[in-house]
Amino acid sequence: MSSRDVDRFSAEIPLWFTRHSSSLSILAIVIRYNGFMAVEVSADDLNEHRDLLGGLVSMHVLHHASEEEIYGAWMIEELAGHGYRLSAGTLYPMLHKMVRNGYLTVRTERDGRTARKLYAATDKGRRGLAVAREQMRIFTGKGPEA
Repeated sequence: MSSRDVDRFSAEIPLWFTRHSSSLSILAIVIRYNGFMAVEVSADDLNEHRDLLGGLVSMHVLHHASEEEIYGAWMIEELAGHGYRLSAGTLYPMLHKMVRNGYLTVRTERDGRTARKLYAATDKGRRGLAVAREQMRIFTGKGPEA
């Protein structure tokens, strides 16, 4: 990757974060304090750094829950499309915590004997997502404090 490509990435990242459903899939980019460096990220890398990436997963959940109601199995598939390997045993406690903390609401939809829990972002969740996006812009050097 040439320095021109890195400059192009640097210019496009803030818009990319706000416009794409894959906004948290920064798997091909490592953000350094003073710029960007393209790297290939393996599944092992994602697993090793899952604690650090947890905040990105929460942002991804809030992004989709702000657009429409989501359910756990769909979210697991969506995240898998971006390289995250989350089990139900990892995602559902995260969703429950986000409900307890006021970022999501949950309702149960029944279809005969089948029940599905649907999650939606609250005003607090949408505000939290906006704050997180702004902090990401500042961190990447594209925000007002840059």
